[in-house]
Order: sequence, then C-alpha cells, then structure tokens
Amino acid sequence: MHRAEIFLYRKVFYALYMQYWMHTGVPFLIFRFSICIIVSFG
Repeated sequence: MHRAEIFLYRKVFYALYMQYWMHTGVPFLIFRFSICIIVSFG
C-alpha cells in the first residue's frame, strides 16, 4: 500500500512537473532539487 502511494505520488508529480515547467519556464534544477528535499525528508 505504501509502495503504491509512492508510485501514485511520483506519477502525479511528473505530470504536474511537466506542465509546470513548460508553462512557467522555471529552472529545471531548482524544482528538481526541491523535490529531492521533499522526498528525502518525507
């Protein structure tokens, strides 16, 4: 169940991430770095 949640979150994150990056043009590394921080502390 926990693994399924992680898979679902990752799927949603990638979808939102792609739209967010393409629409706003925010730097790739900064957003990825913040995701890495969230994942490691989560």
